[in-house]
Amino acid sequence: MKLSKNSGPTTDLTNFKTASVWVRFMAMVYETILLVGPIFFSILVCSLFKAHIFGDDADGTLHPVFVQAIVLFLTAGYFTWSWSNNRVTLPMKTLNLRIVSRSGGSVTVGDALVRFLIAVPSTLTGIWLISAFFRNDGLCPQDIISQTMLVQGTNESTS
Repeated sequence: MKLSKNSGPTTDLTNFKTASVWVRFMAMVYETILLVGPIFFSILVCSLFKAHIFGDDADGTLHPVFVQAIVLFLTAGYFTWSWSNNRVTLPMKTLNLRIVSRSGGSVTVGDALVRFLIAVPSTLTGIWLISAFFRNDGLCPQDIISQTMLVQGTNESTS
């Protein structure tokens, strides 16, 4: 199967397989380690900005819902941008992972956003793990609903 013409370079997906549960888990841990610093820094900047606006007596404490909204907004932007138009995150590049549409083409920004919005509750509740273990194709709810799939290169030599 070839990628569609609008997806940049043509790639033969016969050298890719659906990512296993273990590889998905490793990618999630790696992404978490990489995102902790930028997220904490963003929260610090918002806290300092609040303390500066409200004067010297303000301690800069942010409401927990506001902090959660910052985290959700930043991660949604990061993953939506990274997954769309054949882009990948650093952990995905390291583990030779890609997100492609079911037809083999690149993922649109809308599909990437839908994938993210389904992946958050799926990951937090553990439904992704149950789905990946019990489905023959290894797809998770975010794969099924967004019509995308996480694939891993097989690293076969072409010599």
